[in-house]
Amino acid sequence: AIHSTCAKGETKGFYMEDLVKKEPIVPTLRELQVGESHCFPIEQRSSVYVSCQRMVKEGMRTGWNYEMLEHAEDFTVEVRRIS
Repeated sequence: AIHSTCAKGETKGFYMEDLVKKEPIVPTLRELQVGESHCFPIEQRSSVYVSCQRMVKEGMRTGWNYEMLEHAEDFTVEVRRIS
């Protein structure tokens, strides 16, 4: 069962500070179970990518892995834990 927390229908035309709520990345990634996903604001893409790569290295023995999808229509980056 895939569980996603992506919000749909973001509003365009506002300043980024008003629109984007930064989320804690590493604690959120650690809580993901296999098959679950979480969406982060696209502005956090680089930080999310680096954090995911670090989680892969740290979780090598347990096989922690992910896939990342960009959703341009709602300005989010979805991370899905695959193992």
